[in-house]
Amino acid sequence: MNLSSHHGNKRLNTVSHSHLFAGVDALTFSHLCEATLILTLLGQEKRQQEVKSELLGAGIERFEFYYGLTPADSEVQDVFNAGVVARYPPCFRCGNEDCGDLSCNNILLPVQVAVVLSFRALFAHCLERGFKVMAIGEDDIVFAPYARSVFSSHEYTTVLAASGLFSESPTLVRLGDSRRPQEFDLDHWHGEISTHGMVTMSNYLFLCNRSFAVLANQRLANIDHTADVLIHQSLCSHAHCLTLSPQIVCDRSWALRTSPSLIHPKPEYLEHLRLTAGEQSAEFAAEQERLRRHRKRASSFHHVFVGLVNCDFARVVAACRAIDLDVGCGVPAADGFAAWQYTTNTAIELIPCQALRDLSFVHVHSRYLVLAEPASAILDLAFRLEAGDQEAKEAARLAGSNSRTPPLIESDLAIERAVALYIGWHRLARDQSLKGIVGLDKIDLSLKAVIAGSPRPSLNIDAVALSDLTSKIDPKLALELHQELTILGFYAS
Repeated sequence: MNLSSHHGNKRLNTVSHSHLFAGVDALTFSHLCEATLILTLLGQEKRQQEVKSELLGAGIERFEFYYGLTPADSEVQDVFNAGVVARYPPCFRCGNEDCGDLSCNNILLPVQVAVVLSFRALFAHCLERGFKVMAIGEDDIVFAPYARSVFSSHEYTTVLAASGLFSESPTLVRLGDSRRPQEFDLDHWHGEISTHGMVTMSNYLFLCNRSFAVLANQRLANIDHTADVLIHQSLCSHAHCLTLSPQIVCDRSWALRTSPSLIHPKPEYLEHLRLTAGEQSAEFAAEQERLRRHRKRASSFHHVFVGLVNCDFARVVAACRAIDLDVGCGVPAADGFAAWQYTTNTAIELIPCQALRDLSFVHVHSRYLVLAEPASAILDLAFRLEAGDQEAKEAARLAGSNSRTPPLIESDLAIERAVALYIGWHRLARDQSLKGIVGLDKIDLSLKAVIAGSPRPSLNIDAVALSDLTSKIDPKLALELHQELTILGFYAS
């Protein structure tokens, strides 16, 4: 079964989602297509009103809105689970694990996959309705002032007739580009109307025939790039793909930056909001936060060290440098997974701590657990919890979400909460496919051993301090602590 096609059809049959249309009655299709379909999303009424005005101004008086998928829709997760989405590494754009460009979107995001699935469903819909020639566009397009005169010209009709659009051969004619050329200021076009073979990313608006829709529907089943590249570049070797000159459309979010991009928030749009709405506006604050939280780049690290919030990573860094390893950056321990990374790539970036466990965004060749002497580590945790330390509270929250964390993490005694946190956190850490364990007290020898794959030295434990500590806590909790320390290697099993 073709999973993508199956889910697309299921969605088309659900009236409350994709198969919703808003038609505008008119006398004619002024750009020679049987149908004009505009991909949009539920809830985007402002964009729909703007594009409706643009279409009518260009003389396109009959069109339909086709409602696509969002990243939250189950179909998106389904294709990830089915393995039909290219995963990092390598970068889906250049094919390398690291292209050295820190601004590169090197991993396909759920929102980008949703766009691919939406276009695929739209192509399938056109085939189901029997359209032979169709126009497909997005809901933030802006037409050049001369678009109406071009569409109504005899030369335009002649150019399209010669393009193969009305033949049985798969044909695509792009009408847009991501730039806003100078000629967009012209009210009328007096130059030549022609087509050329230069590739432009024209999801904004393009014309295609039924044969091309068949090819596109098949190609979009394998999601190894963004929708625009798959449609406008990947199919060039299988179809007759042309670009109209002059350029007819651009868009608000990329070319003009006067509307928010629904894929990647852009600093230019934030600046637009600052100038038009002001820095105190809710719109500015929301977009600023969206830009701050946006992640579009995966990272690859050869080694990642993970340790509890009170772990002394400065010693780990020093030991790495002592054996000539390139040390990376410290990661905030906002959720309890403080870590240092080092990599052979000198282009280091700061990444959210949670990303260390998210293999969608961080590819880790080897992950190591750093262990300090347990009695001192637990006592320090108890002190931090008593003092309301934010990192310790976040670590407790994370450990508390693990069903294998002892229930005494809610105890009134700080020492019992600290022990429960220590046990729960390390159980969670051991779930992270660890390459090895590094003892902090013998960090130089321990690090060399795990990197070389040789037996590591024994882990130090203060038996007297630990015995005194366990005498103050629930006996069942003390037993669980002993079991966890045995698993970690502090005791001979």
